[in-house]
Amino acid sequence: LVCGGGSPGWLTSAEIYDPVAATWAFTESMRKARAFHAATPLDDGKVLVTGGEGEGLRALSSVEIYLPREGTWVGADPMDAVRAFHTATKVPNGKVVVTGGNSPRGPVLTMELYDPRDGTWTAAGELPAARYRHTASMLPDGGLLLVGGRGGKGALATAERLSFGAAQAQTTATTFAQPAPRPAAKPAPEPPELEKVFWVQLGAFADVARADALANALNADGNFVEVFSLRSKGVQYKRVRVGPFGSVDDARRERDQLALQHIDGVIVEQLARKKQ
Repeated sequence: LVCGGGSPGWLTSAEIYDPVAATWAFTESMRKARAFHAATPLDDGKVLVTGGEGEGLRALSSVEIYLPREGTWVGADPMDAVRAFHTATKVPNGKVVVTGGNSPRGPVLTMELYDPRDGTWTAAGELPAARYRHTASMLPDGGLLLVGGRGGKGALATAERLSFGAAQAQTTATTFAQPAPRPAAKPAPEPPELEKVFWVQLGAFADVARADALANALNADGNFVEVFSLRSKGVQYKRVRVGPFGSVDDARRERDQLALQHIDGVIVEQLARKKQ
């Protein structure tokens, strides 16, 4: 499940990837546009989406849940604090602990615990240091390791280990690493040498199946074909192009060959890393 994000502007749309068929398909859109949120799979297969940033660059406290069997979203009780760039991790007992994040008042210090059995949130204490854009990793013993991120004064080099009490409503945290000495600056690498290459661009297709069929046919003819997705005004397209060619004359010859097959294309230039 992929949901929300920016394109630019915040999105409500959601898509499902099928790893067996290697295909994407749209599912019902979220109830609220958001980016920089957290999406956490629950034990019953549902997905909990928490917080993030909405329109107007406002941090959110809202929560919604994706129901995979129905392909729909339902609302849930909001968190106590607005958060973006936070973490939301399922712990061994099936609950979800939310840590840190950013808000209009700055980095968030508090933690919250979500219980999917009754859909309630419980305060879960505070972190030793407020942080956002950090990582959260479950440890084999059931502890939760928080690493790095940013705080009120910039990037953090600290890490915290959370352990959960028997009631699972409170957490304790221990900071076990201090900021490391800043290493000596390394000289900047030499910029890569670039060269001009040419592609025959065949356009953008709203008919995704047609774009894939065309790409497969051109690949079968021994061409190198690049296919990539784009979105405009809420519509998904696929763009197909053939190349790259080292000279515009080679690109023109390929374009003329494609024209004989009633495939129209235009030549576009691109700067690419020069092959060694």
